[in-house]
Amino acid sequence: MRRGDPPTAQELKALRAVGRYGTMAAAARELGLSPHTIDAHLDRLRRKTGFRHLPQLFLWAAEHGLLLDTAPSVPPVRNGPNSEEAPPRGQD
Repeated sequence: MRRGDPPTAQELKALRAVGRYGTMAAAARELGLSPHTIDAHLDRLRRKTGFRHLPQLFLWAAEHGLLLDTAPSVPPVRNGPNSEEAPPRGQD
């Protein structure tokens, strides 16, 4: 796993579940996983994107339409902190 690698389906599923159910514990119960597994998926997603905080992950995912269960193909991660390339404002 490297920074910039696209998120996996499991990582996005964990992120969506935390957003839907409010906590890692509740998301884990709903998905039949342990909270540690949810945290591990989110930690890998943080490392791939370069974001340190969960709200940053949610904002990035929302901007790319990845919070929907019918999300489009996953874009490469390019606009995390310390990124050399930032998208133009108003364009995704």
